[in-house]
Amino acid sequence: MHSIKGMYRILDLISETGSGGLGKPHTSGLTYNPPSLRTTVEKVIIDQESLKRFVNDVSPGAYVSLTRIDFRALDNSSIKPVGVYGSRERIVELFLEVGSIEPYLFVVPAASYMVPACRLQPRSANALVSSRDNSVAPHLRSGIYFVQPPSHSHDDPRVFVVYWPEETTWNDDAVSSVKRNRVTFMRCHGKPPHQRHSLNKLRQVPDKDS
Repeated sequence: MHSIKGMYRILDLISETGSGGLGKPHTSGLTYNPPSLRTTVEKVIIDQESLKRFVNDVSPGAYVSLTRIDFRALDNSSIKPVGVYGSRERIVELFLEVGSIEPYLFVVPAASYMVPACRLQPRSANALVSSRDNSVAPHLRSGIYFVQPPSHSHDDPRVFVVYWPEETTWNDDAVSSVKRNRVTFMRCHGKPPHQRHSLNKLRQVPDKDS
């Protein structure tokens, strides 16, 4: 996340492992939950530290705690929320367009010259698009993010409210948990922005609000 300029995670998708209330009595008198009875539950939570960082960057001192935010100070700030959602490829293209990701160059092993980034995907962009949700390597978790582009100013007050999808979010055959997460995030995503844009249309990916 920190490699994307001006990005703040607002709603995060986390996985928790639980027993679902099932268990077997152990000789010690405690309840033992074997791995076969444990289930993984996904939850959407507020990233309070990242939200605090965003609010105080916009209006220093406005955020004290989740229940103590100076909304009057935020009302006086120069912010124009613009909601965007779509495929990972289109979102990354937006990041590149507004300068949130640096346009690196590729080194071609079989040649002694550099290939311009406009002809190949930058390494950082490629890593974002191809990252796996269950990977142990650094990756961007599905969720809702605020992205304040480097050009942000009174003349350009846009702050993108980005829904970063899971790998199969827009697939018709997505599993029920992914579909459920999509519905939850899209409902949350539609509330704060003044305007919302689908980036999927340029890639012929169907728009899905539910």
